[in-house]
Formats: sequence, structure tokens, C-alpha cells
Amino acid sequence: YQLQPKLPFVPAKISSHPGVPENLIALGRSGDTGYFKMYLSTTFAASWTLVASNVKRFYWGNNETYQSLDTIYAETKDGIVRTDDFFKTKTVIFPGGHDLIVKERHVIFLNTEPAKKFPSLMMSYKGRAVVRAKFPENSNGTKFVAKEYFIAEVLEDSVMVAVNHYSNMTILYSSEEGGANFSYLLERVHYHNPLKGTSSSFLNKLASQPFLNWHVVAGFPSVIMTTQLTFGSVGHRSAHTMMTYDKGGYWARIKSPTSYANGSSTHCTLPGCSLNLANKAFFALTKCPVIYSSPNAPGLIMATANAGEYVDSGGNTQLAITIDNGLNWKFVRSGVRFFRSGDHGGILINARFLNVASNSFEYSLDMGRTWKSLIFGSKQMVVRSITSEPGGKSAVFSLIGSFTNKYREWAIVTVDLRTLFKRTCDASDFFSWQPRSAFVDGEVAENENCLLGQKESILMRKPDSVCFNGLEFDRPTNITTCACEREDYECDVGYLGYGWECLPLTDHVVIARLRESLKCQLGQNVSLSKGYRRVPGTRCHGGLASLFEPAMFACS
Repeated sequence: YQLQPKLPFVPAKISSHPGVPENLIALGRSGDTGYFKMYLSTTFAASWTLVASNVKRFYWGNNETYQSLDTIYAETKDGIVRTDDFFKTKTVIFPGGHDLIVKERHVIFLNTEPAKKFPSLMMSYKGRAVVRAKFPENSNGTKFVAKEYFIAEVLEDSVMVAVNHYSNMTILYSSEEGGANFSYLLERVHYHNPLKGTSSSFLNKLASQPFLNWHVVAGFPSVIMTTQLTFGSVGHRSAHTMMTYDKGGYWARIKSPTSYANGSSTHCTLPGCSLNLANKAFFALTKCPVIYSSPNAPGLIMATANAGEYVDSGGNTQLAITIDNGLNWKFVRSGVRFFRSGDHGGILINARFLNVASNSFEYSLDMGRTWKSLIFGSKQMVVRSITSEPGGKSAVFSLIGSFTNKYREWAIVTVDLRTLFKRTCDASDFFSWQPRSAFVDGEVAENENCLLGQKESILMRKPDSVCFNGLEFDRPTNITTCACEREDYECDVGYLGYGWECLPLTDHVVIARLRESLKCQLGQNVSLSKGYRRVPGTRCHGGLASLFEPAMFACS
């Protein structure tokens, strides 16, 4: 018998306590005001108690930061509030704050002052005082107008945010670790908001929610891919893929495979032609996956992509894979596909895109070198999605789609591919792989085997070893510290990267640094930036650090 308690409200969101699963918090709909009532259950939904009204959204506090697991941040009519006892008491930490987001140890929200047309970005780190985010000036010493903000990611306590300044100009910025001083990373990133005129009318019809074309490779927070637009007006721009291995310190286009899946040449070389990964605009059009990576399949990235000057959703689109974190790619199947990996990256599968009926799918046991077809039943089915357990450890997959009979019945076909393997892997089936660092125009950098100041050796299955890893497979790693190199530094606030060099955006930056030095009193020391700061999370030591770290001067 399954207990189905009757709820005293219409739920809009239900979230379980991070430490006590039977404790639940729910938001109940309350008319059309845009606000909700908050309910608490300590009996796993058997009974509920109203604890607050006029709540728009809430987040549990990070338990590494706060004393109590019961800490909740909420956006209410009073502003941004914090409670440690389910609203028996509360503290208003910022009246009037709105659009609350809590990520990792950061509390982030907007504040629109009465005299201002556009909001400011406000932040609190580890429960500290709220501060206003600071962004660099433009070339004439004035501030860009910041119309809206999109939090892309929080990595190693650094906030990465896309700021829309004009309809055709969105810039990506990064804060220092735990701070609110943002430096410039990449301009003209593809940010979509149908309500703000940042995209074409065609895309506005396809995608009703804002998004940023952005993918952090699972297991490697310094390896990121994004879409950059060309100069031009909205609706008349092209796009290409940019990739970084040092969290945005240096970006480059991706070296294309030399041949297509059918063996014909791509005739595509840098700098004018590159590999371009399909983006979320493509997903909005097709509902087909664009990029896939898994923390349990290090180095493997699967993507819908094309070789060319720009992103192309036409007939040039193919399934591309890389097994070395994006340094070298290979087109393995033509056309648009659904795809997934399993058994810790030991098995790859793909199925034809929507509206192509089939009773089979393809699989590869050698990292995409060869593919075989497997029939899953007698009925033809149009596949609409492929799923597996989170983490990609299992060799069991589910194909979701619809049969082609007159009723168009939905179906889920589950396939267990463990039987494809004849044996379990042993020590001879593995080799030690070291993830490589940033490339320059397709070439590997000098400090090639370091990422974020660490050299990591990861045990990888050999592509030609057709053996089973299994759910319990434990992938040993060995980590050593690297000497500091240029890729361990990003441009400081007020500086812009030109190739590998960081130069002041304006003369105002230099003047501001000099003014800071003039405040120095006899007997004190002053720190002056050389235009660089450490990439948040890098663990490098020594090396070229003295070339990039701030210089200390004694006041005289």
C-alpha cells in the first residue's frame, strides 16, 4: 500500500533538507501575485505547517559555510532574507533585493535603485557582508551599461557571469576567488533572452527561456566551451566555438578533424576554419543533444559539430568525439544523432535523430573507432532521447521514443549491454593519461601536462582493449604540483588580453594604480598589479610566478 497524503496546497516546488531527508520545504501557489506560501513538513509529507508567506524563491545554505543545516535564503516581499530555524526568526540581509541565486558559497542577487534604470549585481560570500560587484571600464574610461546578468557558473569560488550591455554585446567576466571584482574574459558570447532583444525573432519563437551557450567539461572545471558571435546587428551574426583550458585566461578556436566520417577531407585548418560545436540554439530547433561529458569518463567529449568558419546546422553536421579533452577530435558518424556513454566511457551509443524510424541503434566498444548495429525489437521506433543512470557508470541505457503505428504510442526500450563484453578489464588493459593544458591556435602549450597548476595522471582503458569496467570500477589518479606558467594567470581588473599579454584597457587604469601607491605611508608596503592575477583554483607554485604576481614596493 502506498501512502498518498493530500496536500493542503498546490505545490510549485518541493525540496528536501540537505541532511534530514524527511524534512521537506515546499512552495504553494498563492493566486497570481508571483509569490508563494512556504510550508514545512518534518514527517516526509504526511503533514505540513505554513511557515512563511510572500516567498518568491528559496535555496538551502551551503553546509560548508553555515553553522546550521537548516539555513535557508529566500527572496520575499521584504527583500533577501535568511533564516536558520524555518522562519521562526529571520534576518533581512538586503531590503529590495530580487532575482536571488545561491551557488556553492555565494549568495547572488540584483538590486534596482529607484533612480536607476538597470539593476546592480550584489554578492555575499560565505555569509559575509553584501557587496556590489565591480566591473572594468571601457576604452574611454566610462562604465559599460550593464542591463542584465546571467550567472554562468561558480568554479573554485570564482563567479563567472555574462553581462548584457547592449542587444548585440554580451561580455563574459570572472571574479577573483571569493570576491566581487570582475575581470574581462571574452566578448560577444552568445546570450539569449527573448524578452530583451538579444536574439533573432526566429530563435525567440523557439526558446522562451534565457540561456548562455556554455559547457564546462565534467571533471575538469578549467576546460570550458562557449559560443562567440561575430560583430554585427542582432539576427545578422554568425557564431563559432571558443575553448579554454584555464578557466577563461586564454581562448582559442578548436582544431578541426582532417576528415569527415565517410573519409573525405574537411579541408579545414586554423585560423580561418575550425571545429564548431552545435549550441543551445540548435537544441531549441531540434531537441537533439549538443555536448555531452561525464565525470566518470575523463577526456571523453561527444558533440554535434561541423567543420567550417562558423556554426552550421545544415547538412555538414556530424557526431564528433574526443578522448583527450578536446585537443584532437574525430568525426565518427554523419548527420544528427542522439548519443551517450556508459561503463565509465567504455561504451558509446548513438541513434538516428528524430523522425528517422528504426528498430536498432549503434554502439562502439573502442572509443568510437568502429561501430556496430544492434536490433532492440521488431517494432520501428522514432527515438527522441537516450538516457542512462547519472554519472555514466552503468552499461544499461534507455531509448525513449514513439512507435510508428497509427496510435504513435510512447515507448521506453531498456537495453543492457553488459553481455557485449567477454571479460572484465585487468591491469594490462590500462594506461596512464595526463590531461593537457591550453593550446595556442591548435598547438599544445609548453607546460602541456598541467591543468590549474596540477599534473594529474589518470588510469584510462586502452581503446583497443574491449573489456568491462563495471559499476564498482575505481579510477586511480596521481596528482603533483606544477611550476607556475602564463596559463595559471588571467587578466586583472581593468586589463584586457591581447594574445597572451594583458594590457590596460585605458590610461585610467594606470592612473588608478598610481593613485593607490600615493596613499602609501612611510614604513608601509604597497602592492601594484602587473596586469595579471592567479586563476582561481590554480595550485601552481614557483616557476614564472614572479613575472605575474603583484610587485611589492616599500613606501619612501
